[in-house]
Amino acid sequence: METQTLVNPSIEMNREPLKTIDISTEDKERFFKSMLADKPFEDTVYLFDGQLKIRFRSMTVKENNDVVDQIIKDRKNNVAADNDAYMITISTYRLALSLLAIDDQEYSTISKDKFQAFTENDTYILARSRPMQEWGTAKLSVFLDAFQIFETKVVKLTSEVQSKNFWKASA
Repeated sequence: METQTLVNPSIEMNREPLKTIDISTEDKERFFKSMLADKPFEDTVYLFDGQLKIRFRSMTVKENNDVVDQIIKDRKNNVAADNDAYMITISTYRLALSLLAIDDQEYSTISKDKFQAFTENDTYILARSRPMQEWGTAKLSVFLDAFQIFETKVVKLTSEVQSKNFWKASA
């Protein structure tokens, strides 16, 4: 298995190298098939010696744009600040869109298509991320770290798909 060094920021935005990312042949095949089917890539990150599993999916371009729109709306509503706390908020928005399940329990049924706003400031992004505001700081930190592991894996898989050695996995 190939590995890639991962820089893992904590909730306080410290940066220290902690983990490596393993990419298996099965990962490469699943990623390639998701690309061919134009579907988000899904993967599970196991924590605490497998006692906690967190399932993620890659975001669409539209979802990334929705996060940017949310940031613009936050600035307009004086919610956004130029500090680490708001950077965590942005990470939480992205986490909320990518998080599928925690220990096989669906995280949220809220989607852009099914969401109904009650005020002009309500968005599906805020609705999906709202439960995370009640989490303890340690829990949020663990989930953000797991999300970074997932995203690092997606970046590495994206690079692998473009290499000539990738095709050995799909043969």
